[in-house]
Amino acid sequence: MFGQWGSALPGLFLQFKTLPVLLSALLPAGLNFAGRSVVAGFIWFLVCLLGMISGYSETQHRSHRKTASAPGIMFPSEVNTWTVQSLVRTTGWSSLRKRGQWQAPAVLVRLEILESPENNEEPPKRGQGILLVGEGSAPLPGELLATIQKITVPRRGDLPGMFDYRLFLAGRGIWWRGKILTRLAPRGERPVATAFRIFLEPIRSNILNSLKTVLPPFESSLAGAVLLGAKDKTSRAAGGPFSDLGLAHLFAVSGLHVGVLLGLFLLPGKIIGISAWQKWVFLWLILPPYALLTGLPGSVIRAAGLALLATSGLPFGRLGRPLHFLGLLFWATTIWQPDQVLDTGVRLSYVAAGGILAFTSLSANISYPRRGMAGFVLGGLFISFSAQWFTLPMAASAFGRLSMLSPLANLIAVPTFGLAVWLIVLALAGLLVPGGLIGHFLGALAWFLLRGLAGIVGGTGGMTGGWNMGLPDPNPLIIATWMGGTFTCLAALRQTSLGKLGRRFSLGWIILVGILGVGLFTQPEFLNKGITGPEVWQFDVGQGDGSLVRFPDGWTAMIDNGGRFGFAGTDLSGPWSRSILPWLRRHDLANPEMVILSHGHLDHTGGSGIMLEECQVGQWLVAGRAYKCLLPDSARTTLRFPVQGEVLHRWQDWSLVIRYPLQKLPGKFHENDFSIVVALQKAGRTQYLWSGDLEQGGESLLLQNGGPGGKTRVWKAGHHGSNTSGSQPFLDVIAPELILISCGVGNGYRHPSHGFYVVEGDTIPVVRTDLEGSIHLKFAQNGEIHWKSQDREGHLAPLP
Repeated sequence: MFGQWGSALPGLFLQFKTLPVLLSALLPAGLNFAGRSVVAGFIWFLVCLLGMISGYSETQHRSHRKTASAPGIMFPSEVNTWTVQSLVRTTGWSSLRKRGQWQAPAVLVRLEILESPENNEEPPKRGQGILLVGEGSAPLPGELLATIQKITVPRRGDLPGMFDYRLFLAGRGIWWRGKILTRLAPRGERPVATAFRIFLEPIRSNILNSLKTVLPPFESSLAGAVLLGAKDKTSRAAGGPFSDLGLAHLFAVSGLHVGVLLGLFLLPGKIIGISAWQKWVFLWLILPPYALLTGLPGSVIRAAGLALLATSGLPFGRLGRPLHFLGLLFWATTIWQPDQVLDTGVRLSYVAAGGILAFTSLSANISYPRRGMAGFVLGGLFISFSAQWFTLPMAASAFGRLSMLSPLANLIAVPTFGLAVWLIVLALAGLLVPGGLIGHFLGALAWFLLRGLAGIVGGTGGMTGGWNMGLPDPNPLIIATWMGGTFTCLAALRQTSLGKLGRRFSLGWIILVGILGVGLFTQPEFLNKGITGPEVWQFDVGQGDGSLVRFPDGWTAMIDNGGRFGFAGTDLSGPWSRSILPWLRRHDLANPEMVILSHGHLDHTGGSGIMLEECQVGQWLVAGRAYKCLLPDSARTTLRFPVQGEVLHRWQDWSLVIRYPLQKLPGKFHENDFSIVVALQKAGRTQYLWSGDLEQGGESLLLQNGGPGGKTRVWKAGHHGSNTSGSQPFLDVIAPELILISCGVGNGYRHPSHGFYVVEGDTIPVVRTDLEGSIHLKFAQNGEIHWKSQDREGHLAPLP
C-alpha cells in the first residue's frame, strides 16, 4: 500500500515544505475518519503519514526535474524536449485554448523516443500523465490517440509562495506537457470512449448549446463553467473579482454545486412524499452520471460520494455518520487516484467539508436561533467560518491571500448563486416545453441574478483591497498555534454541548482564537527574524529583466518589469500577471515607492501596463524611450528622469544611488546605452550593481565620468550576458565576486554570449535565471551576502 501511495501523498510535503503544515492538513481528515474513535483516527493518521514518507524521495525527484539545460554555464540554454512517437489515452474532457487549440489530460500507453536532450534527465515513461495540446477535433475521454509529439517539463514556482504550475498539474496526475506535431491513424477506440461518444458527449454538448439559447454569451459561459466545469477565457476572467472576495469556489464545480442540484431534484420529491428507497435510487441515477459529465474532479467525487454513502442507510431507516464516511471516502480516493492529494482544490474540498461537519456536529445540541433571519445569518456565518478556519493553512500556502469580507460575501452570494443555478437548470428543462417560452423566461431571471451578482462583485473590487490580507507561507510556530486553537475550539464546543461550559464563553473563545489565528497567519514582524539589511529579488521573467529591492524600513523599488516566457509570442506582461504580481501581493510588496525603467525596450518595460492598472506606484523613474509606455496613463503617474549621483533612498549607512546616465548623452546613442545604472551601497561601497542593457559604449562613458562607484560585490550582468556588454576595462573596475544573468530559456538572441567573465585571471561565478529560476539575496550588516535560487544557495564572506 505504501508503495502505491509513494508517488503522490508526499506532495503535501512539497506543497507545504514543512512537516507541521503537513500535519495540519492531515488533522481534519484524521478527525473525519475517526468519527468518535480516537484509536481509529490515530491509526489512520499514522498509516497516511508513513505512506507519504515512503514515497517522499521519489516525488522530490520528479518535482525537481530540470525545465532547461545548457552545455556549460556560459552557453545558451535550451528547453529539455523529447520527441516521441506515442500511443496515449485521454483521461478527461478537453478544454479549448486560444488560436483554435485544445488541451486534454492523458496517460502515455506506449512510446518510442525519437529524439532526446543531450543530458541525463529522466525521460517520459509509459503510464505517466501528460497534458496534451493539439489542433483540430478534440478527443473524448478514453480515446486512444497515436501521435508524434514534443514533450517538455512544466514550469514550477521558483520562489516560496509563488504559483507552482508543475504541482498544479501533478495534483491531476500530470507530469509532462506534450504538443502534438502529427496525429497518426487512430488505433481503435476503447469501450469507455465509445460510451462517452454515444451517451455522455451528446448530453454534454446539448447542455452547453442549450445554455447559449437561454442565456447571453457572458452568462452562458459562466453557466457552462458552473454546471459542467467547461471553462473558457470568459469564465476564467469573470472569476477574478470573485476570487478577491473569497468566492472562487462558486466558479469551480464543487460540493456546493452538487448540493444545489440535489436540493433542486429532491425538493419536489419531498413535497410529493417519495419513499426513502426511491430517494436513494434517485441519487444513484443522478450523481454518478453528473460526476462523469464534469470530468470527475476530486471535489465532485467527494461531494457525490459523501451524499451516496451518507444516505446508504435510508432504505433501512438509518443515517450514517458523515464524518466517518468522509474519512473513508478520502482513503478510497487516495488509493484510486493517489496524485489527487497534490491537488489543492481536492484537499480544500475535503478539509472544508470536514471542518463544517465537525463544528456543526459538535454544536448540534447547543441552543441558538435556528429559524428566521437570525438563524439564517448565524448558520451561514458559522458554516463560512468553519470552512475558512480549517482550510486556513492550505489557503495561506496555496493562495497567499484572505479576504476579511469573505464570510459576509458568502452569506449573500451563495444563496443568490444557488437560486441562479436552480433557475438555469429549470430553464433547460423549460426548453422541452413546446415553444420554449418557459425556458427563456427562467433564463432571463437567471441572467438577472448572475449579471447583478457579477456587477456587484466587480463594482466592489476597488473598495475591497483594504480588506484583503496577504498571507506568507506559514511557519511551524504558526501551524502549531493553529492546531492548538483548533483543538481548543472543538473541545469548547463539546463541553458546551454537554452543558459544562456556557454558550457565551464558548462563542467568545472561538471568536478570540479566530482573530488571533488570522493575525498570526499574516506573520507580524515580531514573529520573524529581524532583517539586518536590504533584500534583493532577481525574478525569472523569461527573456527580459525585473528585480525588486527592499530596505528594512519597508521602502521598495522595482527595477525593470519586462520579460516573457518563450521567445515567440507577444504576451510581454505574462510573467508579471501570472507569477510575479500575485507573489508580490501576498508579501505586501505590490505597491512600490518607485519603479525604475532602465530604458525603453519592452523586455524591460513590458509589465508596466499591468502595474499601472493594478498597483499604486509612488513614482516612475525612466530613461531613454521608457516614458512612452506610460503616456496613456501619464495623468495618473509621477514620472521623472534620473540625475547622476542622486540618492534615491537612504537607511542607516545603506543607500540606493544613481550612477548613470549622465546629464547629457550623445544624441546617436543606442537605446541600450541610455540604461540607468543603479548601485546599492553600504557606507559608500557598492554591494549590488544594476546596469540594464548598458553596452560597451555606455560602459566606457560611465568610466570616464565618475564610474560605477568602485568595486562591487554582485553585478547583474548588462544586456542579459551578451558579448556587447561587460567590457574588460569595466570588469576590471567593478571586479564582482558574483554575477547574475537574467535571460530566457531558448531565447532567439542566444544569450548569454559573453563567455566567461574573468578578472585578474580569476573566473567570476555566475548564477542564471533561465537555469536556476528567481534569485533571492540578503545583505547583512557585517557585509555578508547570502543568495538562494531554486536548487542551490551560497554566500559571500563578510567585508574585512
